[in-house]
Amino acid sequence: MTWTKLSDDFADDAWGLSDAAVRLHLEGLLWSNRKLLDCRVPKEEIQRHAKRPEAVRELLDTGFWAEDGDYYVIRHHAKYQRTRAAVLAQQAVNAANGSKGGRPKTESRTKPKSESQSEAITERSNSRTGARGAKNPGIMREETESLTESLTDSKTERDGTGLRRGEVRNSRSESAWTDGVSPESVCSVPGCGGAVTDWLRGNFGQYCMAHAADQSVNSPELNHDPHQ
Repeated sequence: MTWTKLSDDFADDAWGLSDAAVRLHLEGLLWSNRKLLDCRVPKEEIQRHAKRPEAVRELLDTGFWAEDGDYYVIRHHAKYQRTRAAVLAQQAVNAANGSKGGRPKTESRTKPKSESQSEAITERSNSRTGARGAKNPGIMREETESLTESLTDSKTERDGTGLRRGEVRNSRSESAWTDGVSPESVCSVPGCGGAVTDWLRGNFGQYCMAHAADQSVNSPELNHDPHQ
């Protein structure tokens, strides 16, 4: 198979031609390239490939074509077409490459549907497992992190300070809860056993740090820093 080339300004060049003349000109280029005629179309063959052969006079008058004995010579856009010698040389190279182990001409490039489905399933499986059935490191890491978070969260809803996870101690400073820690007694909440500092006792009564926050979360004193 050969190809016919047109420049992007072809329509501009053919603007003054009738539709029949434009069609005949294109049909002539196509026929010449198919038969490797080097843009020399035998007059007797024009009836075989042209729908409107009577438009040949318009092409001759406008210089798109010329006459040379028994041939019509296509002049316009002839320089863009490959010559017969160039096409035959390329075909010889392609044939030589094929004989050296190139892609066979008759080999089908479409795999059977069952084979394609099997490969797709295998690829999906391999994406989750590595060599010898080992799980993908990224998946193992995600599963480990998820398990760790679940175990940590399931032990208690409160962290080491006695506050709920993610709970914010309003705007007071951390030092207000910890300065002068000298546990002298325990929290009055049954079963708590938390230490009560002098500062906690003076501001909130007999409550440990955790229960002082629970009992007085709405108290204005929570927003007061004793060191200010």
